[in-house]
Amino acid sequence: MNNSVQRSKQVPRSCNSGAGSMPKPVFFIHIPKTAGGSLITIFQNLFSDARAIRLRDYDDLQPHSVQKFISDNIGRFDCLIGHLPIHVLGDHRNSFRIFTILRDPVERVLSLFRFLKSMPANAIAHLRLDPNFGLEELLQSRVPENYAQTHNLMCRMLCGDPALMDDSASVFWTPETAPESIQRSLINLDNMDFGLVEHMSSTLALLEDAYGLEFRLQEHLINTTVKSRGEVNLDIVHKIVQQNAADIVLYREASRIFHARVKRLATLTQRLNAPSHEYLAYKSRGD
Repeated sequence: MNNSVQRSKQVPRSCNSGAGSMPKPVFFIHIPKTAGGSLITIFQNLFSDARAIRLRDYDDLQPHSVQKFISDNIGRFDCLIGHLPIHVLGDHRNSFRIFTILRDPVERVLSLFRFLKSMPANAIAHLRLDPNFGLEELLQSRVPENYAQTHNLMCRMLCGDPALMDDSASVFWTPETAPESIQRSLINLDNMDFGLVEHMSSTLALLEDAYGLEFRLQEHLINTTVKSRGEVNLDIVHKIVQQNAADIVLYREASRIFHARVKRLATLTQRLNAPSHEYLAYKSRGD
């Protein structure tokens, strides 16, 4: 357990709950390769390991299985974490304060490639990649998990359309034919807490405010790979851009929402920290 984040029995305030109402638990939609490990550490320190549950065994299950887990265990957790799209919450969606974090789509795919290359062959055997696979092979793979990861994964997980996560559906293989997924994802993001990997300090500041914390959250760098995209062939970068056009638009528009929230928080903080008119008048009298 990393103790650099102070413990607190405070739990996130719900933006929809009134005075006296119980705060909502957090549901962390962990989009792969978005520095989620860093946030998981923060949530585990904030709520305790026992109350922040990772749904590893439920990642590949149908929504009804996840929903049954929630129903059977309500009150036993303050935070659920998983590589799970938003639609799996079903009717439980309004019972949570949902959080996710986004990353520049090109950097996310490059990070995925570097991560897979670092893994032992037996750990990624199910992905059916050549032992010496390159980035282009990953981008061309038709294995459903690889395909989803390299074709607009953020929109797939945030839009709420189960078909985009179902490889038996035709739209899974042609996500560009579902442009409404961008708008649906933005609507969902506008009604939840989210951050950006590239602006982690501001992300944590927004969480501190949203959750009503009286202490500072600290960033943890876990399982990160930082390399310049300049090391990658530009033709490959272009291919990533083509395959993730929807995610690129989503990230651009989500960034506007994010920075507007940061600006509002900065303005509010400045007002709260500014001396009152009465205090300024008192100081001017020299009392």
